[in-house]
Amino acid sequence: MQIIQAGMEHCDNLLELNKTLHLDIPKFKWDTGEYITEEISKGGCYIAKDTIRGKDKFLGSISMKSYGNKGCIDKLIVDKNYQGKGVGKSLVNFAIDWSKARGKNELLIESFCQYNVAGFYKNCGFEQDKGLIYYQGTPFYCFSMKI
Repeated sequence: MQIIQAGMEHCDNLLELNKTLHLDIPKFKWDTGEYITEEISKGGCYIAKDTIRGKDKFLGSISMKSYGNKGCIDKLIVDKNYQGKGVGKSLVNFAIDWSKARGKNELLIESFCQYNVAGFYKNCGFEQDKGLIYYQGTPFYCFSMKI
């Protein structure tokens, strides 16, 4: 598996992958072409891919941002057919390395409760912040990790 920086030529594949994130809440943006194009143009979107039966297969993707001394995973998604096979953990490790390379000492991620991934992030070494935050009335968790 390789993790590479996404280019505009990857938009359609990323859009297909991101559609699996969709939640029926107002102003949900993470599965739109505009969001994907913006993330790619900012240089913070990466793809986990592998060659399977002679074809490139997108296994997952991650979007990274910086806030002061913190790295932030804006979006992490793994194709449902590859969940539980180490792709998500590899993307988190990539995020740790990405953040350290930029002098960050903490890594953050937020996730809607409906995704049921709190256990995954805790297993990766994140600590869950107390309480919930709400986006358009939909609860989400906040996780952080010292790196």
